[in-house]
Amino acid sequence: MRVYQEFQSRITIRERAPLAKGFKRVFNKASSDSWDETGHHFHDQMRDDRFTPGHAKEAGYYQRKGEGSPVGSKAFKRSYFGKKYYSSTRGGGSNQSNPLEDSGDTRRAVRSARFESTRKGVEVSYAGARVLNYRNPRSRIRMNEEFKFLTDKEINKLATIYDQTLDKKLKD
Repeated sequence: MRVYQEFQSRITIRERAPLAKGFKRVFNKASSDSWDETGHHFHDQMRDDRFTPGHAKEAGYYQRKGEGSPVGSKAFKRSYFGKKYYSSTRGGGSNQSNPLEDSGDTRRAVRSARFESTRKGVEVSYAGARVLNYRNPRSRIRMNEEFKFLTDKEINKLATIYDQTLDKKLKD
């Protein structure tokens, strides 16, 4: 699975033009390094948020089966969401249910990532998240798209990280 956004179209960064003659190569190298640090920041700080109910609400994930049922009802306890809500071994416990987590295998598998950065963006690949591509053909839930989705708050944070890192690298 790849988490990749067209950063130039979604993330607003400060324009730094025109470039002096011979400065383009230095700028491109600094930009690539800045995107790499931005990708590492995403991996270190924002990756685990994808599995939390708070991020699910903010990102607009589809409701899982039973999520709309009243807590404590018979239908809720038998539903997918209800079973996770009460079981600490199924991505929940202490009255929560993590939307992209059932056994926790995928959450543990995305601890390693591969980064590919260019002057225009970064690509963070999670080979361990392949299982998020599987889906029920009758369901509207697309877990791989939910995992890749960046909220506006995250976009602004990543843009800030990129701008600060690029400014620091251009001063050196």
